[in-house]
Amino acid sequence: MNPLIAITTMGFRRWYEQQRIQSRAALIGCLLCMMLLTIGLESALPLAQSREVGLSLLLAVAAAAGMVASWQHFRIVFTRAGRFGSAAHCEHCGTFARFDLRPAGTEALSLEARCRHCLHRWILPQA
Repeated sequence: MNPLIAITTMGFRRWYEQQRIQSRAALIGCLLCMMLLTIGLESALPLAQSREVGLSLLLAVAAAAGMVASWQHFRIVFTRAGRFGSAAHCEHCGTFARFDLRPAGTEALSLEARCRHCLHRWILPQA
């Protein structure tokens, strides 16, 4: 889902926490795939039987693909959450994530935030 749509439906704090949880889950998945890759490569040593070598190499290839996919997902989600999180502070009063959102002008991908405390307005970054 587009982060700007998700922020407007869920609220920023819930969306931000969800992004942090998703990024941590992807990082844990990446680490687990690293362990599977190590196990697959170690069990494919020349001392193993030929049938076991094929299965071990297949496990290693699948784990490497999962590791790359998990790392990419972690990097994208973590970067996006950081970009939006850094823009969630009001420049005037310093409150965090206490704003109302509305579309910013003609651009459909950007939102204008209005602080609930001091009514200052700023543009959130694009998705």
